[in-house]
Amino acid sequence: MTLPASPSGDSRYFDGQTAGEHAVMLSLLAETLCIQFVDGSFAATWPLDEVDVSAELPGGRCLLAHGAERIELCNPDLVRTLTAAVRRRRRPRLALLAAGAVVAAVVSVAALHFLPDLAAPLLPASLANGLGTIAVDSLFPGARACTGQLGQQALDGLAGRLAAAGHLPGVRVTVLDVPVANAMAVPGGRVVVLRGLIERSRDDAMLAGVLAHEIGHELHHDPERAVLRQLGLGVFASLVGADLGRLASTLVAWSYSRAAEDAADAAALDLLRGAGLRADGLSRFLQDIARHGEPPAWLSDHPDTASRIRRTATGAAGREPLRPEEWAAVQAICRATTGG
Repeated sequence: MTLPASPSGDSRYFDGQTAGEHAVMLSLLAETLCIQFVDGSFAATWPLDEVDVSAELPGGRCLLAHGAERIELCNPDLVRTLTAAVRRRRRPRLALLAAGAVVAAVVSVAALHFLPDLAAPLLPASLANGLGTIAVDSLFPGARACTGQLGQQALDGLAGRLAAAGHLPGVRVTVLDVPVANAMAVPGGRVVVLRGLIERSRDDAMLAGVLAHEIGHELHHDPERAVLRQLGLGVFASLVGADLGRLASTLVAWSYSRAAEDAADAAALDLLRGAGLRADGLSRFLQDIARHGEPPAWLSDHPDTASRIRRTATGAAGREPLRPEEWAAVQAICRATTGG
C-alpha cells in the first residue's frame, strides 16, 4: 500500500527506551508499517494488527503506539490513510476477541452451574465448617444461641439417630433465639433451628419432620452446593463489575430448587422410617403452616405446598421422636440456663 508523500520530518518516532525523538519516513508493506530513519536505515517494523491509535492530537495530528514505541503523525493525509489502515486491519482481530469473550462467558456460566455439584461433596471439612459459621453469622448477626443443656442433648440425640439412618457421620444442631418459624442446613453438617420453629411445632413429630428435611439437605450436600454457587456468582459478578453488596442482598440464602426440596422431603421420610420414628410430622407441619398462610423462608420459593403435603403424607407408625421430658426440655431450651 502506498502512503501519501510527505517530508521526512512530518513523522516523529519515539523508541520507548530513550527520551529522544527521530524524524522518520513511513511505508506499508504486506500489512506491516515500515519505519525508516532519514538515512534510509530501518528503525522498526510494526504489524498493523498490533498497532493502536492511542490518541488524536490537536491540529489533525495523531499518535500511533506499538508496545512502548510511539509515532506522532503530523501530515493530515498520512493520518487519514494510516489510521484507516490500522482500524481496518484490527477489526477482524477485535471481532475474534469479542467472540472469544462471549465463549468464555458462556463457559464461565456453565461452570458456575455444574462445578458446585461436582465440588460440593469434595469440600474439606475445615472449609465447610468455616463457611457454615460465616453463613450463620451473616444471616443472624448477634443472635443468641440457646444453651439449655437438656434440650440440646435431646436434639443432638434425635439428630444423631436421623444422621445414622442416612449413614452420615454426624449432624450438629444449633438453636438460635430468633422468633421465626424456620430451620436451615448450613455447610459443615450443621442444622440451625430457630426458636420460632419450636414454638410453632405442635408436637415433637412436627419438629422431627422439619429436622429430618434439613438433614436430607445435608445428605445431598445441598448447603455446600448452594454456597459454592453463591460464591461463584459473586466472583463472576466482580469480574463484570457488579455491586457485590447489592448482589448479596438480592440472593436468597439457602434457596434450593424444587427438585432439591422434593429430594429433601423424600429423604426426610426415609430417615425417619430408617430410625424407626413416626414420619407424619413433616406433612402435618406443612399443613399447619399452609392453614395459617405464613410459609417460612424454606417454603416461600415453592408455592406448590399442596403437592408437598400430599407427597409427604404418611401414617403415624413408629416411635415418638422424643420422650415427653425431652420434648419439654427442647421447648424450654431458650429459657433454660446452660446448667439445664
